[in-house]
Amino acid sequence: TVEMKHIMLMIMLAAQVKSSFGQKVQCDADGFCSFLDGSIQTPTQNAGIRTLCTYVVSTGLSCSTVSFQVLTRNDRTVSFPAVFNVEQSDSCDVPSEFGPSRHCGIVTTKQYTDTDGKVYISTVYATKPLSTILPSSIGSSSNIYVCFQSSLPASTQRCVFLYVNVPPTATAGSQFSVAVGQSLNLPISSKLLVQVDTLNIKFTSPEIPGSKWNGPATCITSGSTCPYNGVDNWVRTLTYTPRSSEIGNTYSVSVQSVARGLPIAPQGELSQMFDSCSL
Repeated sequence: TVEMKHIMLMIMLAAQVKSSFGQKVQCDADGFCSFLDGSIQTPTQNAGIRTLCTYVVSTGLSCSTVSFQVLTRNDRTVSFPAVFNVEQSDSCDVPSEFGPSRHCGIVTTKQYTDTDGKVYISTVYATKPLSTILPSSIGSSSNIYVCFQSSLPASTQRCVFLYVNVPPTATAGSQFSVAVGQSLNLPISSKLLVQVDTLNIKFTSPEIPGSKWNGPATCITSGSTCPYNGVDNWVRTLTYTPRSSEIGNTYSVSVQSVARGLPIAPQGELSQMFDSCSL
């Protein structure tokens, strides 16, 4: 009985190892391929990849690295004939499976074999937007891109567009002491680099009892219109009037500014703590 169990276990392990060597692959007419299990997918034409960035006037734009893989049959080569507003010489942080950080561009190539024994090559490309991109270019769907093509058929090309997301940054408040019956009008501001139609400032913690917002967030800009392609300041005012039953209470609330109307919803939402209303 012990020997039979051992034999059955060995057979099951052998089957598992065999299945792990091959992947089912589907190739399109333009020569680009993807694994059916989704582990490697060549970006579709005009695919959008978002990157989280910060912007400082003195240093410019600083963005996280984005990377993608292009899968082709091993008898074809991949080239990148057109890139615009992306780094090609700066260092890029690539996934750990592809080694340490290295220069942006082609990171490495890896070879895979499908379930039928056919060999495929994956070209790994890493990049990020240029630090010199101006605010007026951010938010456009056509200003930052990488195009790639396969040697067979030679005329085919796909392009990947990078969407820059600069999350709103909140300006933190401090402690406020309020007397019973006194109204506290607390303006909460948020700065946003990317042009949007609306920005919402809201609680992410329980509200102060009896407090209310004096309407939605409003835009105050240094440009001629609001919003515009530059730094917009958004302000929303919180009003609170303490009651005698709240004497001695201290409330700490957290608010969050959330940008709306971007080409792709922002990855980051920054929140700040506002310690208010020590009675």
